[in-house]
Amino acid sequence: SQRWVEWAGELGVGAASDFEDNHFPPATRRLGYWTRRSRDGGRTWDEPTPAPVSAPHGANLLPNGDLIYIGTMPGVDSDGKHSLGVAISADQGVTWTVAARINAAPQVPGTVAGEKPRLCEPHVVATASGKLLGLARYQVKDVKQRVLWQFESPDGGKTWTEPQPASLLGFPPHLLRLRDDRILVSHAIRHQPPGQRFCLSADEGLTWDIANQLTLQDAPDGDLGYPASVELDDGTLLSVYYQKERAGEKPCLMSTHWRA
Repeated sequence: SQRWVEWAGELGVGAASDFEDNHFPPATRRLGYWTRRSRDGGRTWDEPTPAPVSAPHGANLLPNGDLIYIGTMPGVDSDGKHSLGVAISADQGVTWTVAARINAAPQVPGTVAGEKPRLCEPHVVATASGKLLGLARYQVKDVKQRVLWQFESPDGGKTWTEPQPASLLGFPPHLLRLRDDRILVSHAIRHQPPGQRFCLSADEGLTWDIANQLTLQDAPDGDLGYPASVELDDGTLLSVYYQKERAGEKPCLMSTHWRA
């Protein structure tokens, strides 16, 4: 049967913290990262099960039917480095196994003294050739330096290339393989001019069509982002994101129906 999966990363700040006590009801005061499943199209949900990683856009499907979930891992590795964990589930998200780790703190020439850039909020998609293509947010103070970083796996997620900066400015990524095998990345830019950005690759991420990058909906300021897209049965796209509709208002959830 078809199963729907809700990916929720709940990172607590301490069992006795004022934030947790004041903002979370007892049923949700669980430290760590969690996934939940629905067996009836989202009408009801199973109890949360622990996951080893967390990322805003959650998991994606592999060609063999397994789920792959790349995300932030708590703490540091035994060598003191930060990593993105690559988690695989063969049972639709009931259990997860960390199959690999990706360097989340690459050395970057010209980094501001005292700043420690990190890769976070990644997403991954399987391409037509079977290669896995991943992108991650590059977290530094200067938003104009926050390009997406790219990494790939030729063997189903067991090994990965060292992350490298891509030509895409913005964060964080959501990846979608279209029916014609092009790869769509949805992301956002918070400096001027702010907005949701959508870019295509016809060669599995080797190059990105920056010249024809699309912006959906003008934004009044940089309080926006986290777009995700789905291809509908007629080949059109639906993208959902958060943004302010007009200056001075609070952010809201917005969607755009469009064609690539």
